[in-house]
Amino acid sequence: MTSNPVVLRPSVCCAIFRPGSSGADVLIHLRKDNQLWGLPGGAVECGESLEQAAHREILEETGLTVKILGIAWVHSDPDTGAIFHYPDGNKVHYVCTTLVCTNPQGTLCCSEESDALLWYPYEYLQRTVLEPFSLMHAQRLARAWAGLQDPDKLLPLA
Repeated sequence: MTSNPVVLRPSVCCAIFRPGSSGADVLIHLRKDNQLWGLPGGAVECGESLEQAAHREILEETGLTVKILGIAWVHSDPDTGAIFHYPDGNKVHYVCTTLVCTNPQGTLCCSEESDALLWYPYEYLQRTVLEPFSLMHAQRLARAWAGLQDPDKLLPLA
């Protein structure tokens, strides 16, 4: 029996913030595939820029359009969750770029990839993690929050 090769795949993860009653709310979704709360995002398709992929994924998964402020983090460490083993035997090493987004416009609606979408106060996520929340997405969200607080920490999209 032969094993499937590991495929390297670029992806985007989008931390979407809006003003909330206790500061800033962040949009999280409950993924159908792993039943974990996390941030919207997905694979960059061949021929797409990071920005194009982010806008497409956000629109597909949430029904929203956003303003992208910049890049908060690029994660590719296989020792901390960048390699996924799928039930069909495929292995994918994701190189994920976390983007900070604001100014959501449109009507929020779930896609077939999400069981739920929720605007959640970031202040509460700092103290109490919504369970079950993806550890990797918690790390991405912390980096995005730092970039939202100090935009000089963000890298521009080019």
